Amino acid sequence: MNHYVAYHSVRKMGYDLDTTGDRQRFLSQKPQSTLERALGNPTWMVVGHDEGARTRFELAGVFWPDDVDSAEQEGVLELSGPAVHFARRLDAASLSWFPDLKREQANFSLGFHKVSSANVKAALDLVLNEIRRKPSSGMSFSRDERRTYLLGWNALEEWPTRDQSAQKLRHRTLVPIRWTCGRTKGILPGDRVFVVHQGTNSAGIVASGWVSRGTFNTGERTDPSSRITPLVIEFSPDVLLSSAEPALDVQGLDDAAVRAVNWSRVSSGVGISKASAEALETLWSAHEHALHLTRDRGSPQGTLRVLNSGADEDWHTLRASARDGEQASWFAPKGTEIGDDVLFFIQGRGIVAKGRACSTATYKGDDPRASAEIGDIELVEPALTPADLQQALPDWKWLTYPRSYTSPNPDIATRLWELCSDRNPDAAPAHEGAEEGEFVTVLHRRRERDRGIVAAKKAEALRATGSLHCEVCQFDFEQVYGERGEDCCEVHHLDPLGARDGSRRTKLEDLAILCANCHRMVHRAPLLTPAELRSELARRHRVRVDGAAEEAAS
Repeated sequence: MNHYVAYHSVRKMGYDLDTTGDRQRFLSQKPQSTLERALGNPTWMVVGHDEGARTRFELAGVFWPDDVDSAEQEGVLELSGPAVHFARRLDAASLSWFPDLKREQANFSLGFHKVSSANVKAALDLVLNEIRRKPSSGMSFSRDERRTYLLGWNALEEWPTRDQSAQKLRHRTLVPIRWTCGRTKGILPGDRVFVVHQGTNSAGIVASGWVSRGTFNTGERTDPSSRITPLVIEFSPDVLLSSAEPALDVQGLDDAAVRAVNWSRVSSGVGISKASAEALETLWSAHEHALHLTRDRGSPQGTLRVLNSGADEDWHTLRASARDGEQASWFAPKGTEIGDDVLFFIQGRGIVAKGRACSTATYKGDDPRASAEIGDIELVEPALTPADLQQALPDWKWLTYPRSYTSPNPDIATRLWELCSDRNPDAAPAHEGAEEGEFVTVLHRRRERDRGIVAAKKAEALRATGSLHCEVCQFDFEQVYGERGEDCCEVHHLDPLGARDGSRRTKLEDLAILCANCHRMVHRAPLLTPAELRSELARRHRVRVDGAAEEAAS
């Protein structure tokens, strides 16, 4: 991927840059061949305002050109494409890397030009990642979520490299696939695609993937008799069926959202609704499992990457990426390829998440370490602690002194991946309860408690509601205190351990999530249940409101 700069001088053009639509237009007298090199690549809009003896520069946004056409003025071409416009333009004076950009662009006298400075490209990569990760952080992003498109494959057309590509994907060495997308111009990197094989009387899904390069024009005519050059995209497949494996027959499915798509006439590049996309993902995943082609394969065959970090903020980044379905940039071995399975190791916590490499490992700027984009991030719940790993994998020497990353041998990799797959809360059996209430002697006599069932209750609440808010007053520590309040709550036994005659099995439904205040209140004499305390709070609230109303009326 290359970066380009398009400079707009307010004084020379006589008007400010228009950033109101979903697409950006840029007029240039550069040769068409020069402009076409930017197709599909991020192009950054820099605006210059003359202020006396100096010019004030702003970074107004970025767009992905997908078309070059003649403008109304003679000798002028129009470069256009889907755009991200910043709600608040970035003052160039606040950007440490901008002087380097200004210098290499000859004070922007070049108008439109490719970015060559490694430092500037690394900085723009970071801005681009921030846009994708937090589209609402001071920027107006016209695409606040990924879209899903269908890529048609006619039964009469050959795909000679299909089986070879499918085999490569199983070994995680596949390069992006280029595919025509009709006349659809708005496909962006990160969008989801499904390849639909269309037969005479049937249609079936044979592949899925993520767009790695948005719509662009190659300038090559597939039909010599036609003047039209097709638009194409590049995507990185996450699943690709071989010719020996049955496609997912979409026309025979009963799901209403899937039936809403006109499968009998799928033109390449057609978008589908969010409801249809979600239903298709579910059915496609089930089809993968039936063919034993699940993305979480249990045998990484030596290409599993374990990425390590000692920074607690990286743990929060992983949680946010898993929650929002976003990618994360991470230091990785230089041999990392698209499709490699990834496990994230946070020091002090252990293995907390897993994912898949969405790019090869590359060097950015002057950093001596390579990094890769990791997607499909899922949390490993509960985390595999260092103690868990030492016990399960005593022969894994990397644990003795964890470095930034490692690629375990196939035996370690397989056992490690199986351990993480077993921890997946969606695949793990329901918690069967835990024995609690036995008296043990430490320094004083207390009731024995099981921390495992407390962790299981928290995990259940997070999966069900997305937070650990109090079941009585709705107080949420993380919402109020931010990262300091993360995972903070108290777990209350509805059947108090102190009232038990001895050991008794505690189930998840026997527990409640409470804040510290409400937990203390339910334990004060006379004892209350959370439901009773909630009713008491509601009654007091109504009395207070009614009293205020009567006072106002008088």
